Parts: sequence; structure tokens; C-alpha cells
Amino acid sequence: MRTNYNTINKLLDNPSEISEVISNPGKYGVDFWNELSNKHKSYIAFAAAACLVMYGIYLNRQEEEPMLEKDSIKGELQ
Repeated sequence: MRTNYNTINKLLDNPSEISEVISNPGKYGVDFWNELSNKHKSYIAFAAAACLVMYGIYLNRQEEEPMLEKDSIKGELQ
């Protein structure tokens, strides 16, 4: 965990490194990922999975709402 804290501190202490991260996010993202412990990697994977599930529920609800509106309009017309 200490290396992750130092990585973030390096970015905050040296703002010129932020421009390097922005110019090549893939390289620095992989470097940051490789510095994480397995415990922290599992936390990130779990959070990503939870976000995907919530996003799927959100999309599913969005698809259902227009159908309900169409059904109510059909009922009013008949």
C-alpha cells in the first residue's frame, strides 16, 4: 500500500508528471496497476463489477419506461 501512496504523492508533488500521464495514460495506468497489491486489485475489480451491474440496471430501467408510456397511450386510444 505504501507504494501506491508514494505514486500518488509523486504526481501531486511534481505536476509536470501529470502531463506525461495524460499524454500516455495506458503506460502509466499499467504501471500503476502493476504496483498495486493483489488485495487492492481485488477491491478495484469488485468496484468495477458493482458499477457494471448498476449501469445494467440503469439501462434496463431506461428501456422499460418508454414501453410503459407507449402502452398507456395505446390504452387511452382504445
